[in-house]
Amino acid sequence: DKETKTQLSLRVDTPIEKSLLIPLLSVLNESELYPTWLPSWKVPRMGIRKVQKLSQKGRVSQIIVVTVDVPWPLQTREVVISAVGVDDIDDRGEIVVRLHSLHTGDENGLVPPPDEKDGVIRIDFDGGFVFRKHVVNDDDDNVEIHASTEDLIMTSFQSSIDSKLNTLPKPLLNFVLRQAFGMMWSMLLRVAEEVRDGKRPEHAKAISAKREVLYDWVDERVGLMLEMK
Repeated sequence: DKETKTQLSLRVDTPIEKSLLIPLLSVLNESELYPTWLPSWKVPRMGIRKVQKLSQKGRVSQIIVVTVDVPWPLQTREVVISAVGVDDIDDRGEIVVRLHSLHTGDENGLVPPPDEKDGVIRIDFDGGFVFRKHVVNDDDDNVEIHASTEDLIMTSFQSSIDSKLNTLPKPLLNFVLRQAFGMMWSMLLRVAEEVRDGKRPEHAKAISAKREVLYDWVDERVGLMLEMK
């Protein structure tokens, strides 16, 4: 960001087994359940304060507001995210979830202003997920990949974040954000595994309720994706 100079770009690529895809998508898509797995602490006060869905469009496209408490003396951060799912399997063999932040008044006035009385600061975010078939080759040095008996799906996440934390030295900010992202990515995959293994009944209920309109459709399309050469 030209003003704050606090923009950070991140990318991660992780191959997952096919059986983990639906659980992972449910963790990402069921925004109402974010507070059940995203971490938060009372001392120091840090973590998810509120998640609000502003709209739902189609199977997976939605607009949500995520408010996060950060330790004093920093002010509460908030991001309004538009998530749009794209089935690009026929042309490129990919499923894409496009993410970008919205601002006050966007979407014909749907996006409300931040609560400035409470010191909430809106951050900027741009990124997304890409899911595509992963072909194992001799260059893969991951033992688990070679040991897997399932089809593998490469899960890629890329983002650019301006957290508006210009009061912190840039090297420290980059370190903190990268460490936080690494923890969040590991937690995301762990929660998805818990969903797959039946340890998250609320997610299982959400998958069951939307199976016909969403998750069965994803299974069908992913099966086609994995058959492609």
